[in-house]
Amino acid sequence: MPRIKFSQEDLMSATQLEPAWYKLKIKAIAEESSKDGDSMNWIVDVTISDGPKVGTPIRAYLNEKGPGMGVLVNFIQSFVGGKLERDKDYGELDQLVGREALGYCFYDPERRWNAIKDFKPIGTGARA
Repeated sequence: MPRIKFSQEDLMSATQLEPAWYKLKIKAIAEESSKDGDSMNWIVDVTISDGPKVGTPIRAYLNEKGPGMGVLVNFIQSFVGGKLERDKDYGELDQLVGREALGYCFYDPERRWNAIKDFKPIGTGARA
């Protein structure tokens, strides 16, 4: 007989977030080639780390090209404390696992999951 179990994180993933800035903790970052093989994608798994929605998991898809590039730049800036420099190596992204930033999160009804529209450093004026 088929059986299924859900973790607390599985259950929290169904939470539909109101659009707002949330404090996020980086859980994992994976890298993969885009479908066309012409660019890199980074899949960033986070959880809300403060407030009433704590524990809600969200997955962000960042790409080195196209409209997502601005979000990728803001993601990296959230951890390096300032503007990014051209051609500077900022190291491996997995060094960010365990660190926190603010993310503007919302429920995307078209895709039927929570998404992250933007990132910024903690302490930049928005309440999480």
